[in-house]
Amino acid sequence: MSDLLEVARKEALPQRSARIIAVRDTPYRCIGGAIYTLQMAGFIHVKFKAPKL
Repeated sequence: MSDLLEVARKEALPQRSARIIAVRDTPYRCIGGAIYTLQMAGFIHVKFKAPKL
């Protein structure tokens, strides 16, 4: 089990959302994996913010 999934499961409460703020060099496959893991942990709303170009 990934470290992110373990930590996220402890924090995922009803009506709680998660936010991912990426830096410019973050590959999108990593962001997709993080979103998927947070959803598997129980977060219903996962928001993503990309850096301004």
